[in-house]
Amino acid sequence: MQKLSDCFAFKRGERTAVVGSGGKTTLLWLLAQTHRDKKVLVTTTTQMSPPQSERIDRVLDGEELAGEEAITGVTFAADTNAAGKKVSPGLDQLERAAPRYDLVLYEADGSRNLPLKGWAEYEPVVPPFTSCTIGVIPLWPLGRRADESIIHRFPLFCRLTGISPGETITARHLVKVICGGSGADKGLFEKALGQKTLFFSQIESPDDWQNVQTVMSLLPKNGGEQTMRIIAGSAKQNVGRVLPVD
Repeated sequence: MQKLSDCFAFKRGERTAVVGSGGKTTLLWLLAQTHRDKKVLVTTTTQMSPPQSERIDRVLDGEELAGEEAITGVTFAADTNAAGKKVSPGLDQLERAAPRYDLVLYEADGSRNLPLKGWAEYEPVVPPFTSCTIGVIPLWPLGRRADESIIHRFPLFCRLTGISPGETITARHLVKVICGGSGADKGLFEKALGQKTLFFSQIESPDDWQNVQTVMSLLPKNGGEQTMRIIAGSAKQNVGRVLPVD
């Protein structure tokens, strides 16, 4: 076991989209804080809650982002909608600003704070200049009943996984979330660009680690289209490990 933040080996200038469900925001801010000695830009391509002030060194809106030079520390850039949510500063502005930063992290998906989700056709919003996509999924819903209390876009999730309302969520259902279902129903990495990293989030107990092994045993092997880097751990505790991929 090691620090979770050390498991993610970013290249200088990496432009990283964080997609998926439960644990995206916690991971994003952990990674931002870990690299605070560099020039880090944090933003969203959809919308997210305003960050805690101690996490950031500078706040910019979309217009300012296009013109301001990068500084050492964490810069948060976003516009604000009528509901007070932080929304995308604009992909054009982000693309122009990104080369000035050592690391760019953007939350590119939404799940309304629920641990699982299905995807609408327009989700997630991964910009074409993305060099790394981190797909986040927690495993604690295994064994729970499938319903709208823990699943965002529940009908789409049912279609993707083949599960019925009230049925018990199994590892095979979550593998379909990761790898995609049949036909046009795609999963976590459908719009991923660059290096794909699967992150099993909120892994904190022996039972959680057993769930990781169960899901891992069902993932495609030997160079299948879902071969990717796989990390499991807890962003809250900053512990994790890189898992071997056959």
